[in-house]
Amino acid sequence: MDKKGCLFDVFYTCEDLDEIRNGVVVGNARFDAGRKLSRIYSIDGDSVIGVPNSAIRIGEGYAFESGIKLATAVTRNPLFGRSFLQPDKQSQVNTAQNKFIYDQEQIEGQRLVVIDDSIVRGNVSKIIAENLRKRGAKEIHFLTASPLIINQCVQGKRDFHDLINNRVSNLKGFLKVDSLHFMPPKDALETYCAEGKGCGKCMGDFEL
Repeated sequence: MDKKGCLFDVFYTCEDLDEIRNGVVVGNARFDAGRKLSRIYSIDGDSVIGVPNSAIRIGEGYAFESGIKLATAVTRNPLFGRSFLQPDKQSQVNTAQNKFIYDQEQIEGQRLVVIDDSIVRGNVSKIIAENLRKRGAKEIHFLTASPLIINQCVQGKRDFHDLINNRVSNLKGFLKVDSLHFMPPKDALETYCAEGKGCGKCMGDFEL
């Protein structure tokens, strides 16, 4: 059964890659998002990392399209859940600090193309970049499969408080990455909402 909802459901929320949302199969849409990111942002890198778990499939798409090898340099610690869902900032930071396991052999000296589903508050993205630097990453190019989130959810479905866009003027400098790229809104609509399937094309959260 096709479930109608916002674009955020397709690139982040859904855990079942076979689920149909907004007229698209979630896993296919994420893979296509990665391919599209590669065509829009061609980066000379050594390895592609899809941040687990939601961006793994996106990273696979980027690696497939670009020909850059896919690395498993960042894996999920099964003892920790999603930091986005934690009730307060300190809990979010604590979870983000411990939710990933890093493989230094796949990181040291590498030009990394890091793919995540989105940046909301920036806690996880900043911690990932810091840990990759600590382990000797030569370059970090950070890409997200969503446009920049600039507003509270207009449907009231998600608590987008403390948005990074409202706190930080220089996002690239804040994250300390070599480049930072977001999925353009037009491409996000094409990828996460099949035409004529009635998803409502809600883009109220995102930069237009």
